[in-house]
Amino acid sequence: MGRLGEPGVKQAGLVAVALTDIPRADAQIRRTVETLRVAQYEQDPLFDAADSFRLSLCMSAIKREGAIIEAAIKDAIEQTNHLRLLPIDRRLRRVPDIQFELANEGWLVVLEVKRGYQHDAKTLREFRKDIDEIPPLIATSLPLFPIESVKFHIVCMNGVPRMKGLLVPDDLARLYGLHVRSHVMTARQRYSASIKTILRERYP
Repeated sequence: MGRLGEPGVKQAGLVAVALTDIPRADAQIRRTVETLRVAQYEQDPLFDAADSFRLSLCMSAIKREGAIIEAAIKDAIEQTNHLRLLPIDRRLRRVPDIQFELANEGWLVVLEVKRGYQHDAKTLREFRKDIDEIPPLIATSLPLFPIESVKFHIVCMNGVPRMKGLLVPDDLARLYGLHVRSHVMTARQRYSASIKTILRERYP
């Protein structure tokens, strides 16, 4: 029996995705790793120098993972025949993370990607507001898509969302035929290995 990671092998909704399948994410990982490799942090008085550095670097790496996840999702979109990745208007008052066209339906799908799901009540209120306000904002920048064809989603990559209306990766597959789990997993494995390398280099 083949193992996950070998061509054609599927497991729990995952398929084999190589580094060559995540060019955007791999480039973002390389940029992020070069920044982390030279980062300097003030020592936390609770820890010795090595433990303080490890803690600071890991926290910094977590904060930077969002851009890597977004890049991996864009890689998945570009490799999905019925989807077309669209550029984002950076002049908007609220700039989304990702947007793509569902060609057969004429829908514009706009995503805001969240790494986790443990959001406080204030953040959840902001999410509800975004779900109402962002579609018309996007429609003004892309007049070819009427408001009724704009689909905006907040996607939580980890865990189970605490609010109705938030999506998880499997919902993207169900709604739009966009399978992102394998691309994100491969990017995370590559990023995790790079972080471990930096830790060994800086504090063997």
